[in-house]
Amino acid sequence: MLLKKILSLIVLLIGITAFGQKDNFTTTKEYLEYSRKNFHIPEDEIYYVSTFSSDTLNDRPLEKFSLLMFFKNDKITTIEDVSMNSACPAPRLIKKATLNAIESSMVVSKTAGSIVFKNMKTGELFKPDKDELIAVLFYSYKFGSSGQQYIKERKKLSENLGIKTIIISIDGAYIKDLTDTPKNEIELSKG
Repeated sequence: MLLKKILSLIVLLIGITAFGQKDNFTTTKEYLEYSRKNFHIPEDEIYYVSTFSSDTLNDRPLEKFSLLMFFKNDKITTIEDVSMNSACPAPRLIKKATLNAIESSMVVSKTAGSIVFKNMKTGELFKPDKDELIAVLFYSYKFGSSGQQYIKERKKLSENLGIKTIIISIDGAYIKDLTDTPKNEIELSKG
């Protein structure tokens, strides 16, 4: 048992070193540049959940969560619900996504309609139009390159289904000058 924990720790440390992760970022600009250079995400395409909606999220967290979710008005669903499978790789799950499958797997959410997305570079708020279906891809630099699998596939959602996609950073705790975001650190695993 002890040997298993030691080996797990070694693998974790190697993984963190391999990804070249930083612990914290002093500025939003530094974070955006890091994301662009390491994960090829354009700086103006990263959003975050503003504290304008954090009270709502603290009182009523989302009923479902996945790295790829779909939002429409007060309804949500996950890519796993859409494809009825969570064991497939991202390209296969996205390939199974159709507008009908997305719409039919959506459930009412008490929180979804009140979440405020804010562009990390420009500060502009994003609120979907009424009845607009959007794909929300959650991103963290701590996921490393393997956590970017849905982001790499997002163009297929836009091209094949006509769905607007936005990337939501969940790294607010690691960006010192980003003051209007929840500061909860991400736990990647429970030991």
